[in-house]
Amino acid sequence: MKHIKIFEEFNKYRTLKIIDIEYDADDEDISELPTELDIKIPINIKGDEIDEYISDEISNITGFCHNGYNTIPELNLFKASDKYNI
Repeated sequence: MKHIKIFEEFNKYRTLKIIDIEYDADDEDISELPTELDIKIPINIKGDEIDEYISDEISNITGFCHNGYNTIPELNLFKASDKYNI
């Protein structure tokens, strides 16, 4: 049963590694904030909604807004996999 549960979990989310997070923190000390996060993206979120979801998750996890980030895999490749069902 444990393997079935893991498989079901795998089919509900895809994970992106968020890197190079550039926080919008003015003069606040951000030295303790993570520069990388692993964020699970529900499979029903597609296209530009992915950007919004990631931004919200960064803020929810860290308590800070951001000015940008990069992803592994690159977000445009991730979106293409949705479009072409890769």
